[in-house]
Amino acid sequence: LSRFLMEHLYYNSADTDTAGEGLLLPVWTIVCADRLSSHSYDTPQQTSEARDRVIGYLASFLGWPMRNCPTCFDTWKESAKAHRSEERLGMESARVVMEHLEALEGIWPPRRQEDDLAEQQCRS
Repeated sequence: LSRFLMEHLYYNSADTDTAGEGLLLPVWTIVCADRLSSHSYDTPQQTSEARDRVIGYLASFLGWPMRNCPTCFDTWKESAKAHRSEERLGMESARVVMEHLEALEGIWPPRRQEDDLAEQQCRS
């Protein structure tokens, strides 16, 4: 999947590089859902700012004119599940998953140079 995503780009003549030529741009992006949860932050303000960055980024990526959405998370429901993998899976299963995660380093999640938001840096 990672190779597929990295190989599928589109030519956008509206966005140009320094030479004035169109750019090859990805047809995909990534946002980590766990980074939208309040459990990932220390304060409600940090949570709100992270969510605002995601909305702004996605609107820009999709070419939408509105870059904010004050009510988008009004009906968001926080998960009541355990948040640490050890709590959800147990220590032994979590260890196996973490080993597999290490084996996927550099493969998944796919990384693009443009993906510089903290909310795009998925954690285990």
